[in-house]
Amino acid sequence: MSQYSQGLLDAALDLIKRGTQGAPFASRADLARAAAVSEANLSRWLSGASTPTLKKLEPVLEALGARLVLPDGNGVYAPTPDIRLSFSAGSGLPAAEERIPAANDYVLIPLLGEVGCGMALPARRKEPDRWIPLPRTLVGPEVWAVRVRKEDLSMLPRIHPGDIVVVDTRRIGDIKPENIYLVRHPACEGAGVELRRAREAVVHGKPMIMFYADNAAGGYAPQLFDLGLYSGGALREAVKGRVIMIISSVGVR
Repeated sequence: MSQYSQGLLDAALDLIKRGTQGAPFASRADLARAAAVSEANLSRWLSGASTPTLKKLEPVLEALGARLVLPDGNGVYAPTPDIRLSFSAGSGLPAAEERIPAANDYVLIPLLGEVGCGMALPARRKEPDRWIPLPRTLVGPEVWAVRVRKEDLSMLPRIHPGDIVVVDTRRIGDIKPENIYLVRHPACEGAGVELRRAREAVVHGKPMIMFYADNAAGGYAPQLFDLGLYSGGALREAVKGRVIMIISSVGVR
C-alpha cells in the first residue's frame, strides 16, 4: 500500500471511530447495521486486528454521510451536516472545538485551479473550476481554494498531492511557524505560487524571507530570499495568504 493510500485508510478509520462515539451512531453495532456490514469485521478493522481495503470501507463511510473520492482530479469531499469538522490551527476558530453545522450554515467558495511552482497566482473568476461548501463562519470576501498539483510532494505528510487547501488572503498577520502560507516564490518561473511555511529574518541588515517545506527529506531545502526582490520590498507581496483548512478525500485535517 502506498503512503498516500495508507493515509487515506487511516483517516477513514479515524472518522469511523469518531462516528461510533455517540454521534451520529451510539455504537459499532448501530453503524454496522446501517452500513449492512458485519459487526465482527467492523470491530476487527477498528481494532487493527485486520486491515480493510478502502473499497470495503465505502458503505461504512456512506452510512456516516461521507464520500470517499480518490484524488483523480474530478472529486472533492463535500461536508454534510452530520459530519463533524475539525479546523486547522490558525483558522480563527478554537482548534479543539468541534460542532455540527446546520445545512444553512454553509456558503460556496470558488476552487481556482492549482498551486505549484510555475503556476500563476490564482485570480477570482466568474466561472471557477467548481464550488466548495464551507461553514459560513470561515468565509470572507477573499477566501478561496486551490488544488495541490499531483507532482507536488513538498508539504508531506501534512498536505498531499490532490488535496484542496482553503486560503484566506486577508488574515496573514504576523508570520508564525505553525501556519502554512501561499507564497510567491521568486526562484520559480514567473514567480509562481507555492505552499510553504515562512519565517522573517535580517541578514547583514537586509530584511529577508525564508520559505521552507515540511518534506525536507524529499530534497525540499529551505530557501532564503531578499525582500527587495518583491515590489516595494513588501512582505505582503511575498506572502499572499494563509491556509486555514486542508480538505482531503475523506475529511478535513
